[in-house]
Amino acid sequence: MGIRPVAISFLMIVLVAVFSTGMCGFWGGRSALAGGVETAPCAGLSMEEAAGILGVAVGDLRRGSQDLPVSPEDTRNKIYRTPPRSCWVRSASNLLKSISYTVYQYSDPGQARAAYNTMRENFATVARIDAVAVAGAEAFRVDDSRFRRTVARRHGVVIDILRPADAALQRRITILLLGRR
Repeated sequence: MGIRPVAISFLMIVLVAVFSTGMCGFWGGRSALAGGVETAPCAGLSMEEAAGILGVAVGDLRRGSQDLPVSPEDTRNKIYRTPPRSCWVRSASNLLKSISYTVYQYSDPGQARAAYNTMRENFATVARIDAVAVAGAEAFRVDDSRFRRTVARRHGVVIDILRPADAALQRRITILLLGRR
């Protein structure tokens, strides 16, 4: 059984998100801050909430985001309502304290469901996945030495939380982010 082309495209977007977040954007790439107010789709996690999750002062936090590449075919077909966005909040004094997630806002909830299911199926082939209880949404957790992330879907939005690696903190972030969508 091979991986379908749609799955390969989605995995490539996820890999780009991981590498751009971990190597480029996470350390100071282009920001989506407009006058100190985060623009959609990263809006949803306040600096106070992030400080509480990370256990640092609000003044120690830096926030940013960047658009992820989208294939010309996806752009032409208007797959996304807004381009996928890699979002992060990190401590300026302790780079190990960070929150990193990717937001996919699909034009059609059916596309979001299909993308979510593809991610779940692909991760299940290489790691154990567990359902995560989130009211009004579906979510799963991948807890493997290679992957520690939570992926959630509500309506046309899929959120992939990469950092922090702690399952309870990822669930808390998931609830906060989806609660505002």
